[in-house]
Amino acid sequence: MPASSLLYRAASAMLGTASMIRFRKSDDYGPVGWIGQYPLHVSTLLVILFCGAMAALALVSPGTRFGVTSALLFRSDAVRGFQFWRFATYAFLNEPSIWFAVDMFLLAWFGREVEKFIGRRAFILLFFVLLLLPPCVLSALGIWVPSVYRGEQVLNFSIFLAFAAIYPGVEFFFGVKVKWLALIFLAIYSLQALSGRDTAELAVLWSSAAGAFLYMDYARGFPTFERFQRAAPRREPPPPPRKVRRAPPPEEEDVMASIDPLLDKISKHGLASLSRAEREKLERVRDVLNKPRGVG
Repeated sequence: MPASSLLYRAASAMLGTASMIRFRKSDDYGPVGWIGQYPLHVSTLLVILFCGAMAALALVSPGTRFGVTSALLFRSDAVRGFQFWRFATYAFLNEPSIWFAVDMFLLAWFGREVEKFIGRRAFILLFFVLLLLPPCVLSALGIWVPSVYRGEQVLNFSIFLAFAAIYPGVEFFFGVKVKWLALIFLAIYSLQALSGRDTAELAVLWSSAAGAFLYMDYARGFPTFERFQRAAPRREPPPPPRKVRRAPPPEEEDVMASIDPLLDKISKHGLASLSRAEREKLERVRDVLNKPRGVG
């Protein structure tokens, strides 16, 4: 059976399944639609797309499979031949294996959490960045190291790294934090590329990891870069002076206690009835009352 007929039947089956899915408009952080009672996210649609492409490729004859793979995988000289479809189709050329199932698990679970955190449109942009980054890197290296590339392993592993950049302290297998798990997997993949002297694979791995981290740092407002910026020392303003009420000196207390008899004498006999000592005492009372009461 020709490959075009198989692809047509696979597309028809997917469209028939899609007719049972009810889509709705929602906010950017909600699911795209629902399959019954189960939410449908963009990451779920990507899993369906990857699995459908894998199944369609596995069902064709070996000769047809070789022709389809040769036409769709990425080549470092694709730019010179204007074969720009290879920048996207390479990721959907996968063989059925247990590692493919693990990658789909990473995309479905961790991709959904990343999508919920940054929003649907930002997640779609992240996917396209991680999809186009390996071909761009290999095209630049193709001048010195010609290479071919296919598969989704690094792409979906980078989605997991994006999740680790958001939630580094989340515990996963046996209480191991996600950030350490991401570093372990990154080290293992790097050693595999180094042992096989695969420079292209190593460049794709580290460029995708850096792209995922930088994109998530950008989506969160560059909190990592802010740690390296030395903030100018803040000078605290001096505290305002506290108002302290002075306690009246003992002299003032004595003078205030002796003012009442003088006032009574003045009211009865007039100011001229005061003696010299009493006049001096009255002057002292006046000086005490007129004294400014400032801040201590």
